[in-house]
Amino acid sequence: MLDRFKGCMLGAAIGDALGMPNESTSPNLQKMRYGYRRAYKRHPNAGLKPGQFTDDTQLMILAGTLLADGRFNEERYAEALKELYARGGFRFPDGSVSAACEHMIRDNPSSAGVKSTTAGCLALAIPFTLAYPDLSEAVERAVRACNVTHTHPAAHAAVATLTVLIYYTINGSGDAIRQAEKKASVEDDVLGGRIRNALMLEREGVDVETAVLKIGHDVSVFQTLPLAFFLISRYCRRQYRYHRAHLRGIRWSPREYGSAPCRSSRRARRSAEDRAARAAPQRGLSAETGTAVNCSAHSFKPDTILF
Repeated sequence: MLDRFKGCMLGAAIGDALGMPNESTSPNLQKMRYGYRRAYKRHPNAGLKPGQFTDDTQLMILAGTLLADGRFNEERYAEALKELYARGGFRFPDGSVSAACEHMIRDNPSSAGVKSTTAGCLALAIPFTLAYPDLSEAVERAVRACNVTHTHPAAHAAVATLTVLIYYTINGSGDAIRQAEKKASVEDDVLGGRIRNALMLEREGVDVETAVLKIGHDVSVFQTLPLAFFLISRYCRRQYRYHRAHLRGIRWSPREYGSAPCRSSRRARRSAEDRAARAAPQRGLSAETGTAVNCSAHSFKPDTILF
């Protein structure tokens, strides 16, 4: 379980660092093949070095640290957020997180949340899924943590959906995408419908560029999460079970695993995301510097846990 915890969080941080240069802009999947890059001049992340993660990973580490120490509750989490924000430690924080922190500084932290649908609290799903073996409890606790900054029901539905996706991926019990889609439909009709439409586009073989235009790529959970489902379904159908097997301690190679249940061609399967993941396998996560470092001290391989 410890390797799963470290691997899942490291995988999320690597993805965050790869996407950092294009945060809040249209995704550029082709450039990810070159690995870590700088953001363009005047971008809010222009001050970050290649391989440094953003505020999303900061939130994940913050909540994960409190959980690992057995000290997590919503009040401590809010206080830690406020402290990090007050000393200027956040990296281009989500607008809703910033607004909530401003409220915490001025008013009562317990009522600081913003009624927002931005995706800034989605990263919380990761540590809570890994900290709580019971899915219902993991969902409930992740939603309560999300409510510290995001009070909109759609944000809660998105966190619950992502928690289910991660849970079934790690535990290997059932089709994670299908289970998460069902959860989204139960929690929020609009979100569930958009995820369903995104998956339909993938089944129809729509190319990524067209899908990005149809699904959208703004910072709301109504576009961020459906687009993530499209990309996961497009590129990770084969790798999904392969990586899940690694998470469960089963060792086999993609060649041994055989053909993929993926509709895309061999070239598409060797996609920008796959190449980007392979460009960073020797790197790990440093909470101190917020950047990727040599991963030789870890007992796992990052390229086996990026689902």
